[in-house]
Amino acid sequence: MYSKHLENLISNSNETIYEGYWRLHNNKHKIVIIIDDNEKFAGVCTTADFKKFSPLAKSELAELTLNDVCNKNPQICGHGDNVYLQAAYIFSTNPDIFILPVIDNENNVIDICTYDQVFYKSRFKEKKLERMNYARPIFSAADLAKALNLKRISIIEFGVAGGRGLVNCEFHAKEIERLTGVKIDIYGFDTGEGLPDNSDVRNLPYMWFHKCWEMDLEKLKNRLTVSKLVIGDITETSKSFFMNYNPAPIGAMLVDVDYYTSTVPILDMFHEDSSFFLPRVYMYFDDITPEIEFIGENLAICEFNKKNNNIKISPEGYSHKEKCCHLFDHKDYSKPLRTLESARLPLI
Repeated sequence: MYSKHLENLISNSNETIYEGYWRLHNNKHKIVIIIDDNEKFAGVCTTADFKKFSPLAKSELAELTLNDVCNKNPQICGHGDNVYLQAAYIFSTNPDIFILPVIDNENNVIDICTYDQVFYKSRFKEKKLERMNYARPIFSAADLAKALNLKRISIIEFGVAGGRGLVNCEFHAKEIERLTGVKIDIYGFDTGEGLPDNSDVRNLPYMWFHKCWEMDLEKLKNRLTVSKLVIGDITETSKSFFMNYNPAPIGAMLVDVDYYTSTVPILDMFHEDSSFFLPRVYMYFDDITPEIEFIGENLAICEFNKKNNNIKISPEGYSHKEKCCHLFDHKDYSKPLRTLESARLPLI
């Protein structure tokens, strides 16, 4: 009944206090949304609600259900176009609340609204969002697409592993879509089996090893809402991706594959038809460190730049890990992003 992002937040009011406490500590929002036997909203439980009962003996706690401990009159949002406006008011007047259930007219739980969602733009500017290293490339890509009058783009994470990064991409993409009006498709590349065999010294074998970062594929599929997984050897999937998926122009590439030999085929994707990309593609390389130049992801970038005159990956961003790939031959590379009128300086 519930969408995937809500399933691990929902508990029945008849569940024990222990079941609810376990669910609370296994979701990042630290809230349990309680429903009754008719699956109607009945309240919420937070850490504060459970703490009220902590002085009780274990035998007394064992007899309690979530119906006994939940807050039956919490702050909530009604559904509709003004959800974020409602939530902004509640968050502003209740500084201890950071998440709100969204309830429809029939008392069904239909969504949640978080503080970071409502104040996404200001939280972005303050650099306080989770994984800002993902937020910045995605936002930059959407801004560029909007300036080029494109309605849809793609972003790709290479190296999904457990999937926390891809879930975070979905959060950022949803809010950036709302702010820019640009639709964002998300793809995740992975072998599904962890890192491949590592016998190449350029792959930092002293740091990474075979089978590291294995994926629980079925669990991840149940957690994702819009992302598409591209499972297989990246040397093969990177070649067949454009034909199999015909993606909207790629605007951001988030690279976390650890190996030099896995990074090379990712960068070779830029040799495909440039219409599959924005003229500038914003990139994040998780496994680059300033002191490593001749191995790993950094070596792949250095070699790529040496071999290509009309495509260059330059260090642009808030850290050495954030870069931008410039496709100089792209038809829109030199297209002005502002009008002459908007660029005119005011007369002093």
